[in-house]
Amino acid sequence: MLANGNANQTTGRLFTTLARRLSERNQVQLRLRQFPRGVFRKLPALLRTELANCQSVLKSDRLIVHSSLSLSFLTMVVARCTGRPVIAFIWDFYPESSQQYGSLRNPLLILLYRMSERFAYRMCERIFVPSADYARFPALKGFRGIEVMPLWPCDPLLEPVRRKPSDRTLRIVFAGQINLIRGLPQSIERLARSWRSQVWIEIFSTSPPGEELGRAAERCANLRLVHHGFVPPDELPRRLRNSLFGLVSLDRSFSLPAFPSKILTYLAAGIPVIYDGPRMPALETALYDAGVGLSLADLTAFDEDALDTFLAEFPAARNAFIASIGARLERIEKTIRIPTDRD
Repeated sequence: MLANGNANQTTGRLFTTLARRLSERNQVQLRLRQFPRGVFRKLPALLRTELANCQSVLKSDRLIVHSSLSLSFLTMVVARCTGRPVIAFIWDFYPESSQQYGSLRNPLLILLYRMSERFAYRMCERIFVPSADYARFPALKGFRGIEVMPLWPCDPLLEPVRRKPSDRTLRIVFAGQINLIRGLPQSIERLARSWRSQVWIEIFSTSPPGEELGRAAERCANLRLVHHGFVPPDELPRRLRNSLFGLVSLDRSFSLPAFPSKILTYLAAGIPVIYDGPRMPALETALYDAGVGLSLADLTAFDEDALDTFLAEFPAARNAFIASIGARLERIEKTIRIPTDRD
C-alpha cells in the first residue's frame, strides 16, 4: 500500500486504519511517503522511492495506491506487467486539484500530468471514490471498476453530548487547512450575518487565520473567533466536543467533487456537520438524508424547536450513519484481501 502523506495527515491516518484492518487476514506493507513541493524538487525523491517500491511489488499479490496516481506510476506499470492487480483510491483529481490551488500553471506540465493520470486509471482493476459526485466527474468517464466507498472513521466514536445553544450563542468549530478552496472567511461571515445572536467560532488549524478572517470578525459585531493552532489528531475529537456543530466549508466557485474527511472527525467527536459550499448532490444527500448534517441555509432557517428536534435525533442518526460506512468497508475489504483457508 502506497500513500502520500505522513501519519498525522488525513491520507496517512485513513490508510493506516485500512492497513490495520486488512492485516488481520493478510500480510500488509504500508509505505507513507512525503515529497518536497515543486515538480523538479520532487523528482529525485520520487524516483528513489519508486525503485524501492518496484522491488517490493514483485513480492506482493496486490498493489493499493491513492491519488495522485502519477506518484506511483512506475510501480503500477511493474505490477500490471507482472499480472498483479492494482486497486486505487481517488480522493482528488489531478492536475485539476493543482490548478484549483494555483500551484500548477505550466501548460506542458499540466498536459503531461493529465496524460499520466489517465493512463494510470486504465491500469487499475478497481477504483474507489468517496461519493457518486466523484464517479460522475468527467475525468473518470469511460474507465472501468469504479465503485463508491465513503471515507471511514479513524477515531473511536465519542458519545454525542445532548446540548442546546447556550443563551442562543451558536458555537461552531472548524478543523482543517485554511486555504483558498475552503472559502472559510466568506462562510463564517455568512453564518454570523444570518444568525440571530452571538456566534463563537473555534478554529483548529496549522494554517494562520489570515487577514480575511480578521476583517470578517471586524465587520460582524456578533462574531468571536478563537484560533487554537495545531492539535494532535488523537486529541482533536475531545477538543471539538464543546461545540454545537462542525463546519465544513468550500469556496462556492470550487468546481471539483469533494468529501472532506473532517466530516468523519466531527461525527466521531459526537457533533453534527454544517456544510456551506457549492452544490455537491451526493455529499449533501449523505449528510441531510442521514440526519447528521445541515446546510447553512437550513440551520439559519430553523426555529428553536426544529433545532432542538434535530439535535435530539442526531445521536441515533450518527450511529446508523457510521454503521452503514462500516458495513460498506467490510464488503470492500473482502474484494481487496487475498482469500485464505479461514475464508
